[in-house]
Amino acid sequence: MKHLTLGPRARNAIRLVARFVNPLTLLVAGRTWMRVVGVIRHRGRKTGRVFATPLGMRRIEDRFVMPLTFGDSAAWYRNVTASGSCEVTYMGRTYTLIDPEVIDYASAAPAFPRYELMQFRFVGIAQYLRMRILQENKAMTPPRQRIGDHVSYVPDILGPLVVVSVGLGLIFFPTTVVAISGAARHESGLASAVLNVSQQLGGSIGLAVLGTVAANVTSDHLAGVRPTHALIDSALTAGFTSAFELGVPIALAGFVLALLVIRGRRAAPAAAVLPEAA
Repeated sequence: MKHLTLGPRARNAIRLVARFVNPLTLLVAGRTWMRVVGVIRHRGRKTGRVFATPLGMRRIEDRFVMPLTFGDSAAWYRNVTASGSCEVTYMGRTYTLIDPEVIDYASAAPAFPRYELMQFRFVGIAQYLRMRILQENKAMTPPRQRIGDHVSYVPDILGPLVVVSVGLGLIFFPTTVVAISGAARHESGLASAVLNVSQQLGGSIGLAVLGTVAANVTSDHLAGVRPTHALIDSALTAGFTSAFELGVPIALAGFVLALLVIRGRRAAPAAAVLPEAA
């Protein structure tokens, strides 16, 4: 199986797209609920600057395996092989990696699930980078304060819930008006029904996704330890916090999509009525 090779024009196009996509991907890469994409920090060979790049990776035992989608021409790969080490953030934890080694598809396959291996074979990725964990550093902490198990309901949770409730109440009526404003009078009932179905379906899918994320993060925190009340409380808090963190970019994406898609229409001026001749 041959690895993917791209010409100069394709590489320039990918670099241009990456300038806009990578900052958005970094918002979710390396989070406790994100198993597919981590963040690799590598030092530039010429500049000496430290770069952060979102990258697909998987951990197997004491090593990490990363697909070389664009072969050995990727800038992050050249920087890592030149320095012999790097730092990755994966599922909320940061690791120092050493001993970069290029391996083939057969050697890398045990680290990835089947659906990812099918993608790799479809694209034609034949080379993978494997590195050994030197040490595990402190867990990733976001710049803002997270909800802890020491908070109480009335002063810490009730207030934000009231704000959310008022906001939902204010948004539902304008949403309904906008959704059915373009429908004819005899089709307003159908438009309202479609809106209700869309809201219920979207809410069900979103709740299923966020609930799955919360459950997976909670189970990961309790894996291999003897559960106590304190550990269970901490794991539940981490699970629901991760779910809310995922919900924020989804809500922002919906807001941006609404700004781009919804266009207001000016009402047609009413025709002037001429007075009848006497």
